[in-house]
Amino acid sequence: MNESEASDLEIYERELSVENKYLILTLGNQNFAINVSSVSEVLDSSREITVIPSGPEYLLGVINIRGIAIPVIDLRTRFGIDENIFNDETRIVILEYYEKDQLCKVGGITNSVKDVIYIDKKQITEAPKIAVKWNENFIEGIVRINEEFIIILDLDEVLSCDKEAFEGVDNN
Repeated sequence: MNESEASDLEIYERELSVENKYLILTLGNQNFAINVSSVSEVLDSSREITVIPSGPEYLLGVINIRGIAIPVIDLRTRFGIDENIFNDETRIVILEYYEKDQLCKVGGITNSVKDVIYIDKKQITEAPKIAVKWNENFIEGIVRINEEFIIILDLDEVLSCDKEAFEGVDNN
């Protein structure tokens, strides 16, 4: 194998790596990205959501997925985005995270899901600390692709407060 073939192979293997693949979604008119390793599935928003009283404003309730109650949060509300309409493009992204060594799932409402793309970690830069209308800890970084900025979310931070709200919901 010559040197150019080795570098092509390395590039191919890097692009196949889950840690470099991101699901692009929209909240309002802004593009966000979540690493695909945290995404279990993407559903349309036609599923019935059972309301849980006394939860935070962004906790809409739970949905039934194959007999399991999955809490659903409105990511738009979580980020203070007022465009909380439901239409044909609205999606529920089922996200996975670990809490005390146990796999948990939560559904996040988004305006739309656009694509899965490869993002080289070297392309991700620190997000500016000024003029951010949501918790800056939610942001892992920012990347520019095709003249658009995409905000990379730190899912652990986005869900950190939610984990307390989900206690008592059996969703594993």
